Amino acid sequence: VLIRQTQYSLETSTENFRTYLATLTAAIQSAGFISVPDSHTLLITGSPCRTVRLNSAVLEQALDPSPGCTPPTTGFTPVSSPLISVSGFNLSPVQDLPSVLTISITGVYRDSMTSHPFSFQTAVTPRVTI
Repeated sequence: VLIRQTQYSLETSTENFRTYLATLTAAIQSAGFISVPDSHTLLITGSPCRTVRLNSAVLEQALDPSPGCTPPTTGFTPVSSPLISVSGFNLSPVQDLPSVLTISITGVYRDSMTSHPFSFQTAVTPRVTI
C-alpha cells in the first residue's frame, strides 16, 4: 500500500508539469515571436503574451492577453504546487527566435512520505513565418 501511495503521490505531483509543458509547447508553436534572454527566462509574444522564469525554486509566469501586448515584467504567479521545489529551468539556445528550443525542468516534490526527484525535457520548434 505504501508503494502504491508513493507512486500515486509522485504521479499526481508532476502531472501539472506535464500539462504545463504541453501548454508552453503550444504557446511557443503559435507565438509570433519568442526570445530567450537568459537560460532561465522565456519571453513569448502571442495570444496571450507571457513571460516564464525560474524565481527562487518556483517556476512562474506572467500573462498579458491584450492585443499588441509585449511579454509582461510584473504579475507573476506560480505554475507549480508549493510542494514542488524547482532546481532547474534551463532553456537553450539563448537568443531571439531559436529554430529549436530545448526546455529542461528538474526538481523535487516533497510529500509527507519522502522526496521525489523529477526531470522533464522537451524540444520545441517554433512556428516559422515566411
